[in-house]
Amino acid sequence: MTPRRAAGAVQGETVSESRDKRRYRRLPVTMTVELVLPGGATQLLRSRDISEVGLFLEYPVISASGNQGGQSGAHDPPQVGTEVYLKVVQALTEDASARIKARVVRICDEGIALRFENGPPR
Repeated sequence: MTPRRAAGAVQGETVSESRDKRRYRRLPVTMTVELVLPGGATQLLRSRDISEVGLFLEYPVISASGNQGGQSGAHDPPQVGTEVYLKVVQALTEDASARIKARVVRICDEGIALRFENGPPR
């Protein structure tokens, strides 16, 4: 079996080699997150890992609702550069209603990578 190449990895790098060069350490965290897309549509997703600056959400979606705001389908990931909001459905803190602004920075077969935007949760 040939090792998989990470999206954005240098030619010849495997996924694990590319991940070793990351600037921020990822911690495996599984939680259910509501992704709010432009136009108000939502997707319910499961996280795979989190770092100081971002979060990876796994596709396919658990469930989806609303108008996709120009997206190709209710179960498709948003495009790179799309500004989204995250809402943790499985509460890790007292304030489960906080919304976190993020931007899609990478898409791969398994899901999407999001970078947290500056500023406090809304």
